[in-house]
Amino acid sequence: MKPENNSSRIMTIVSANIGGRRKIAGVIGVGIGLLFAALFLLPMIVPKPTSLTRVIHGGLISPPPETNATMRAKEPAPPQSIKWTVISIPIDPRTDPGLRATTDGHLQLSFDKLASFPAFVNGPVPGITYVPKLLMPIPSSIKSLDNREIVLKGFMLPLKLENGLATEFLLMRNRNNCCFGKPLRINEWVDVHMKGDGVKSVMDVPLTVYGTLHVGEFVKDGRMTSIYQLDGEKMDEPEYFR
Repeated sequence: MKPENNSSRIMTIVSANIGGRRKIAGVIGVGIGLLFAALFLLPMIVPKPTSLTRVIHGGLISPPPETNATMRAKEPAPPQSIKWTVISIPIDPRTDPGLRATTDGHLQLSFDKLASFPAFVNGPVPGITYVPKLLMPIPSSIKSLDNREIVLKGFMLPLKLENGLATEFLLMRNRNNCCFGKPLRINEWVDVHMKGDGVKSVMDVPLTVYGTLHVGEFVKDGRMTSIYQLDGEKMDEPEYFR
């Protein structure tokens, strides 16, 4: 073998070894680069998982002491409702400064007392048997006047005349029922039945009548005629009618 051929072959082998090493070094460098990319770039690209807040139900381990204010705040508010309460006190001239007795024992009364409560009569309903009665009961303070001897001032509306004298008439709070104005409520008049021959018919002037009062729901011919009736004893006429 010639020396030149041996040296050529050796140079070829050395060159091949160097090229192989360079390839290996290049592969290793690429691998290292990819590893660094995975370590530093992937956390920036991949989104972080969203953290969920966990709700824990239950009381505090060491709750603050309750005060009266916090205890009242926890109590549910009671339902709102409207209640109507009627308070009635029996009328007595000894306790009611607006009432006093006359020298002959009659209780001085006024329509301010008799008409001091709402008094309305129910109306008929088609197809139903009608029984007239008050929508609200008469207060006990007014019922206590039943069978009391009273004296009352008002205006006369004659209902029955005998020999020119009025034996039955309405004693009214005002003259609205006579000629004009708003009709009176049923507690704004008294149905008077005079004893004896009757009294002079005197209209449009205030009169004073004495007698025994009756309180109740008085019905005649299917109609409530009054809640006050008076057994009249006498009447004070104005001086210019005497």
